[in-house]
Amino acid sequence: MKLKILTPTETKFKGEILALNIKTLSGEITILDDHEPMISMFEKGTAHITDKQNQRTAIQIGAGFLEVTPENELNVLTD
Repeated sequence: MKLKILTPTETKFKGEILALNIKTLSGEITILDDHEPMISMFEKGTAHITDKQNQRTAIQIGAGFLEVTPENELNVLTD
């Protein structure tokens, strides 16, 4: 799936991934390929990205919103 992590001033990440772990207001979730389309708020903290080579990367993010589209794209908007 395609992931974009965007702030008002920069693109923190853009690329193909296998999974994203992120803490929403309802608890921690993992988003995988072909996830049901959704929109959710998330808390300030650490997002964990698993890339196509199965390498895991941690990125610090502020609070914000995420969107999973029907086209299998994941957009993360953060401050």
